[in-house]
Amino acid sequence: MSHLLIISHTDHYINENGEPCGWTSTVKELDFLAKHFDKITHLAVLHKKSSIPKSVSSYDANNIDFVGIPSYGGRGVMNKLRILFVLPILFVHIFRLLIKVDMFQFRAPTSIGVFVIPYLSLFFWKKGWYKYAGNWVQKNKPVSYRIQKWMLEKMQRRPVTINGQWANQKPHCYTFENPCLNQSDLALYRGQTLDKSYQLPLEICFVGRLESAKGVDRIVDLLKVSNVNKKIRTIHFVGDGDLREFYQKQLNTVGVDCIFHGFLARNEVFDIYKKCQGFFLPSDSEGFPKVIAEAAAFGCVPFVSDVSSIGQYINDSNGYLWHSQKGEFEDFFMSLDLNLSILKLKKNNVYKLARKFTFEHYLNQLEKLILE
Repeated sequence: MSHLLIISHTDHYINENGEPCGWTSTVKELDFLAKHFDKITHLAVLHKKSSIPKSVSSYDANNIDFVGIPSYGGRGVMNKLRILFVLPILFVHIFRLLIKVDMFQFRAPTSIGVFVIPYLSLFFWKKGWYKYAGNWVQKNKPVSYRIQKWMLEKMQRRPVTINGQWANQKPHCYTFENPCLNQSDLALYRGQTLDKSYQLPLEICFVGRLESAKGVDRIVDLLKVSNVNKKIRTIHFVGDGDLREFYQKQLNTVGVDCIFHGFLARNEVFDIYKKCQGFFLPSDSEGFPKVIAEAAAFGCVPFVSDVSSIGQYINDSNGYLWHSQKGEFEDFFMSLDLNLSILKLKKNNVYKLARKFTFEHYLNQLEKLILE
């Protein structure tokens, strides 16, 4: 048991009770880790806004302290230059906190990583590890992401946890599943998954940012196909983005019921998973999105891109893997024979996959490879 410092770019807000709230998936992960440390300090971005998105939550663990830094980045040159103002503040906090803690975790990739990773190397005596949540083998990485990967591979020898397993993987780079579920939760969801009925047309969901990179354009193109309503009855879009209104207008006249929910609380997202039989994510690049594992826990058969490590987990036995080089997503989906008995088999198999993404499995890996 010890004191852990986590440095991340996770957006935080202050709720009406004066409590810090962060992206729910990250908060739940830290709540679980807090059971195994005397104290966790989370150094991350704090927004000064009166309204907060529904996709954030406050911490349940009482041994987590939050330290906020000013927000940075966004559209426009001036917003991007704010990082130069934030960096000195960030470095002072890191220095002050690293003196007190026993170990740290830095969550990459993020724009500040280009500066923070070499800064952390100055504290060579301090134990720590890096969590790289993006696509480790992305061909067209942003320049800052390429620099961070190079530094994590070449500049230091602290452990790095990554999505997927790759050729020529460095000895200090460990394959980790990104946790998002409790084993006890899985047991509760199993009954709902086994009882879920599958019949055409299907009810399907998409969870993520409403943008082209996440594949929303491809889903829109699919929903414009004249006879798609024979396969899809309803599609739920959970998430938001600048293009939401644009997508809604394009789908006003299609023959599928398209519901745009905006951001939802975690339990509300789970309510969507419960009613759906399928899950769409035809994105350009991912690490391994937690939403695939969450949807899998509810028996939502995935229709997803073969990018990064996704193809190491999703295959013909538990889902449908789209290869972008072989054609458009709408052609791929419309060519599928959605045999109901096969869908049920895939449903059962994808539920088994979700077991790898439990917090308990994650902690077991940490104890064996990082915390020993």
